[in-house]
Amino acid sequence: MLKTVRKWFWAWNDDKEEIFLEKMAAKGYKLVNVGFGKYTFEESEPKKIKYQLDFKGLTKMQEKEYLQIYEDAGWKNVNRLGSWYYFAQEYDEDTPDISIFNDNKSRLEKYRRIIIFLLITGFPLYYNVVILFPSLDQTEFVFPRFYFFFRIIATLLVLLHALAIVRIAYKIIQDRKNIRE
Repeated sequence: MLKTVRKWFWAWNDDKEEIFLEKMAAKGYKLVNVGFGKYTFEESEPKKIKYQLDFKGLTKMQEKEYLQIYEDAGWKNVNRLGSWYYFAQEYDEDTPDISIFNDNKSRLEKYRRIIIFLLITGFPLYYNVVILFPSLDQTEFVFPRFYFFFRIIATLLVLLHALAIVRIAYKIIQDRKNIRE
């Protein structure tokens, strides 16, 4: 039997998302599909499953090669949402703490890929808000015109986008303080 849970996590909350998935597995629900704010689980026996998320981003590595690296390390690709890949591995009490990111360097690299992706995808938004809007005639921003609504939406997206970059940069700073090799 399938169970759908609607829950939202931001890119900087990946560790909370992993904990959520692990708790669901402990309750007997195995992840089978991921959507935007939507998780589909299959009922199974309660197990200890470690979930890890990785952001592939704009790397040149082919998907098959990328997945093979994790498969060789014992991780199963459960699903994918955009550039986010969800990996799982069963473990027991005798298994030491398993993780895709054994050191902060690999974890920091994941967050760098996210920031680079955000900067590249955010460029059109920043261009509109910083360069295009100030150069337009102010009559374009009067109520029923297209740019009136577009400016509001673009400004909100820029604020959300900037918040994401700041939060992920903060995670990078925190990880650098807690360096473990």
